[in-house]
Amino acid sequence: MKRGTKIAITIVTVLISVIVLAIVVQKTGIFEKTLETGKVQASSTSLSTEGTVNADDGIMTLSVNTSSWDTSKVTAYTDSAGNVAPIPKGYVASGVNGENTINGGLVIYEGTAAVTSANVAEAQKTRNQWVWIPVSNPDRLYETTNGVKKSKLYVYTASGRASYENYNLEPAIVPERDTTSTLTNGGLTGMTPDKLYQQLQSQFNETIESIKKYGGFYIGRYETGDLSKTKPVVKKLNEDIHSQTWYTMYSKVPYLAANSNVGTNMLWGCLFDETLQWLVERANKNYTYFVNYSYAWGNYNDSTFDYTKADGTTAKKEKGTSTRVPTGSSDYTKALNIYDLAGNVWEWTLEGTGTSCRVLRGGSNWDLSSNYPASSRITWVAPTGSYYNERVPCVPLYKVALSPEGDAPERFQTSFEAVN
Repeated sequence: MKRGTKIAITIVTVLISVIVLAIVVQKTGIFEKTLETGKVQASSTSLSTEGTVNADDGIMTLSVNTSSWDTSKVTAYTDSAGNVAPIPKGYVASGVNGENTINGGLVIYEGTAAVTSANVAEAQKTRNQWVWIPVSNPDRLYETTNGVKKSKLYVYTASGRASYENYNLEPAIVPERDTTSTLTNGGLTGMTPDKLYQQLQSQFNETIESIKKYGGFYIGRYETGDLSKTKPVVKKLNEDIHSQTWYTMYSKVPYLAANSNVGTNMLWGCLFDETLQWLVERANKNYTYFVNYSYAWGNYNDSTFDYTKADGTTAKKEKGTSTRVPTGSSDYTKALNIYDLAGNVWEWTLEGTGTSCRVLRGGSNWDLSSNYPASSRITWVAPTGSYYNERVPCVPLYKVALSPEGDAPERFQTSFEAVN
């Protein structure tokens, strides 16, 4: 067997761009550099960042072994710093400054037409987009008990994060809700509770193996849109980003895969946590921004910023008001090219809780950031709910994880037929 090339991805933890790394400066003027204290310790195989990161502490080295990559499905992309990421066939890496480096949040666009400074504004509104999240240590995502993989989850404080008890609810069903009739009514014709559990476990296993193989995963750049239509999208300035049940969303997720080179699924709770951790590792945010300062980079009742409406006009979101804005409508709510991770609308995940609820993450525009910051969970919402004012199930918005590899599995066929 031919020996592959082992490529070291080097991430320099310094403030490299005001636009990318000092997002809070634009309107608040609170901080020019978001990171103040702490230390990164890294090697080619492990990384410890369970605390605040110092932007001046030097270099994290991630090792990416491309020898196992399926080159019929992905192409190795090398950015200007020599860092490497897999680009699935049928997608293209952005050629625009600010979108084309792994350190700054590498953006890929669905389709093969080049994205340049001349067409990027249109491409952001018309093509699905994803951002690469490198995973330095997959072992912190999952554990194996009696041969079965399950998520490792985390709870956050201003100084770091600690283990959050899974109770075997990711992956898992919530039996009081996941009945055959509820699944059918939610668009999952032919699904049973046992089949759903087997499917979720299989999806989780595939996600973990893909992350171990390719060194990370892609996350939807924007909150998922066109939720009232058959096929959802991940595009800028979409307003159709709320009021769907968990089941409806789960049945539509496969449509986000452009082809059989990728697999898409709703975001696992452990991948939401990992995305926050990447912001810390990249020295874009520290833990206080997930707990105390979410208003400084998200759409909450206590935040204020300018944004662009879907018609292209500008408006101001005033402090003390609850205004849902089109996803991706303000750089104020951007972190490493990911928009609206904090606030705007609650986001469904695949994490369960108890026997009857699914977990929502991230807070909403109705909330004070001190009550429901970016790292927060709501654990008492039934997956059948779609109430508007609570913004909990009414905005059952989820980010979508895109694995670089994964055929659209046979188990999704009933979902396709149901949605049609």
